[in-house]
Amino acid sequence: MRVFTNRRVLIISFPADGEARSDLRPEPNGAVMEIFIRNLLVVMACALPLLWLMERIRFPTLVAFLVTGVLIGPAGLSWIRQAPEIHALAEVGIIALLFVLGVEFSVESLAAFGARLPVFGTLQVLLTGLLGGGVLTLLGWPLRSALVVGFAVSTTSTAILLKVLQERKELDTHHGRWAVGTCLFQDMATPLILLALPLSQTGSPTLTGLGPILLRGVVIVAGTLWMTRYGMPWMMERVARMGTSPDFIRAFVLVWALAIIGAVYALGWPIAIGAFLAGLILSETPISHQVVAELLPLRDFLMGLFFLTLGMQLDLRLFRTDVGSVTTLAVGLLLAKGLAFGGAAAAVRLPLRTALTLTLGMPYAGEFSVLVLNTALGLGILTEGLHAVALAGVFLSLVVAPFLTYLAPVVAAGGVVRMTQAAPTRPTEAPERRDHVVVIGYGINGENLATVLRAVQIPYCVIEMDLGRAQTAARAGHPVIVGDALYAHVLRQAGVEAARMVVIAMADRLAAIRILRQVRQMNPAAHVIVRVRFVRDVEPVLKAGADEAIPEEFETSVEIFSRVLRAFHVPRHVIQLQTNLIRQDHYGLLRGIPVTESSVRRIQSILTASVTDLYQVLDDSPAAGQSLGTLNLRGRGGATVLAVARGEQVFLNPGADFVLQPGDTLVLVGTHAELDRTTTLLEGRDSA
Repeated sequence: MRVFTNRRVLIISFPADGEARSDLRPEPNGAVMEIFIRNLLVVMACALPLLWLMERIRFPTLVAFLVTGVLIGPAGLSWIRQAPEIHALAEVGIIALLFVLGVEFSVESLAAFGARLPVFGTLQVLLTGLLGGGVLTLLGWPLRSALVVGFAVSTTSTAILLKVLQERKELDTHHGRWAVGTCLFQDMATPLILLALPLSQTGSPTLTGLGPILLRGVVIVAGTLWMTRYGMPWMMERVARMGTSPDFIRAFVLVWALAIIGAVYALGWPIAIGAFLAGLILSETPISHQVVAELLPLRDFLMGLFFLTLGMQLDLRLFRTDVGSVTTLAVGLLLAKGLAFGGAAAAVRLPLRTALTLTLGMPYAGEFSVLVLNTALGLGILTEGLHAVALAGVFLSLVVAPFLTYLAPVVAAGGVVRMTQAAPTRPTEAPERRDHVVVIGYGINGENLATVLRAVQIPYCVIEMDLGRAQTAARAGHPVIVGDALYAHVLRQAGVEAARMVVIAMADRLAAIRILRQVRQMNPAAHVIVRVRFVRDVEPVLKAGADEAIPEEFETSVEIFSRVLRAFHVPRHVIQLQTNLIRQDHYGLLRGIPVTESSVRRIQSILTASVTDLYQVLDDSPAAGQSLGTLNLRGRGGATVLAVARGEQVFLNPGADFVLQPGDTLVLVGTHAELDRTTTLLEGRDSA
């Protein structure tokens, strides 16, 4: 669907026969604005309750826009039949998405996976395109159209995937990192797919026809590299020296982004690729993060409109007249993409649980699939009929996408456990270990724990399923076993049956609980500590058999209030007692467990008990040179000076005529409140 503006408005109408037709006719500016405001009001009014529903059931909100488009579009209630302005905004959404993708692109984020991610991503895209095209060819599609659709669905919806992973707090898990990395690689492949589409218009192009295309490509790539490395940083440095306002910098960035997009388009490349390259050029500037922060809300709204226009384009009659073909196409493409993920995972030897999670959780299409299909329609590679069927298949896959992403980790973990239990037990030649600590997971927590255990010479070993992290642990000199702790033979290799303690330091709560049950079956006497992200995860982990569950969010809060109390000169043993109260009963106070009367009395006794603290008189202290009688600390603050240490001398029960000197250390006794008031007096912050 293309929108042209030249003092006239392109009106897209959907007549009863379902055939889209365009009608260019003049519209007064006031009428155009009235139609636009009315259409936008209808869209948001209908999307609002669906957005609320999706938030309640923790579904990606983009699904709400997708369903809204179906309901109010020509195939549904027909409340909106002509909405060229909304379609134009949706196209801007795609441009904004690719622009932000270019700004956020980081070679370091891909390099963290090593060579395996590029190999995995390349194989997945190629296998999906070929297998998907093969499936459609078997269904009677022309080969060229089949391959285009196959490569179109090789991308996965980044927006839906990230939303689900964020809801489940799985971004830092092994499969979460690989899923995000794979989506990033797929997004990077989209411009290449768009570039390849014109080449397929007339079959295999001749060398003569390829020459100008390749030459323009070389010019664009070389210009992009030069602007990224030298041009844009030089210009931004000059702008910064001018001392300009943030508004000027925003305008400068916008002008240059539009100029880059226009230059790329003038050289014959799609506008979407120009947007990506413009973002890539700006990615090396100091303001790149600010650009992303300001564009994200607008990008998300425009992406919502894009999904809405996808729903409006859907021809529901296909589900009545040809539901078998649409369903067969959708299922075939899902299976083909799943097989592609499985084959690519096997090629780079991903752990089975991660491979299953990606295979089951990422076979659906994405927002860029629609962009490729619409571009192919505009180039005449796809007929309107084939485009409608392909779009319906993409729609079905996006509808089931949240379910697949939610269920994939559960099914994958359960499948690995069942395979482990069904497999015959094989004797393993493991090093003799006894009364040691088994650390499962070599993230920040696992690495720190392993380092401390080695320093104090406590025997231990590490289990890590990620090959890169395992190699890092091995280089650091830690005894490491590469494998998934869900497998019983991996746990036996680590000597779990004879371990004194097992620490499960993983971000994946679901996998941690399953590993915990395996450990309990093999060694009921082991002391098991499980790291969890949130306090709400403590109860299910304890019920699964853990001796202790350490929630990260409240350990952070404990450290914060400890430092705050130390800043107010609260004695360390009082801070420790407060910390113990918080941690007692497995963080019961923080989990909302009712506080008993005895606990209240204990807290009050701690806060009101007489405690001791030390105070050192500094060179610039107001108390230096004054006598204790003049300061009258006991009368004004309430605390008693038990002793004063001066160098090697200690003065017990100093009298009122004792004069304080810089460097003296006072031993004070009193309640928490009295110590706080006395310290305030010594620091001269109370003139009373």
